[in-house]
Amino acid sequence: MSLRIGFLLQTQDDFPDCFGQPEVTGKLGTDIQDAKCTWLVVTALQKVSNSQRIILEENFGRKCENSANRVKQVYRKLGLEKAFKDFERETYKETVKMIMTLPKYVPKNTFFDILDTLYKGKSKLMFVPNMVDLNSVFLK
Repeated sequence: MSLRIGFLLQTQDDFPDCFGQPEVTGKLGTDIQDAKCTWLVVTALQKVSNSQRIILEENFGRKCENSANRVKQVYRKLGLEKAFKDFERETYKETVKMIMTLPKYVPKNTFFDILDTLYKGKSKLMFVPNMVDLNSVFLK
């Protein structure tokens, strides 16, 4: 359960890095230039045409603002902003169902509180600068 909630947290961290305003999110928005394996690029690679794949391959991971903007154009053409909102909503619903199936001795309210903070209270938690990079925690 914790991994699922952590995955939702990480995807919510990825999205504003690409589409958020730094003065609002507190993020510099360099995941594309840093070639980070985010929900956005993984989802894009599952949906791209051959010509869009070429654009991603030529621009993803380059330390150039123009290259990052080309990647973002592909993301927008693929409708990833809406796809993310759909993914986030469905992940929330599925996680609620999973919590409901936990044994009685597991403190379900704790999971619900965390999940509700992530999903409904994003502005309070998700856009905090210098948040721990969960990839670095889980992949060590």
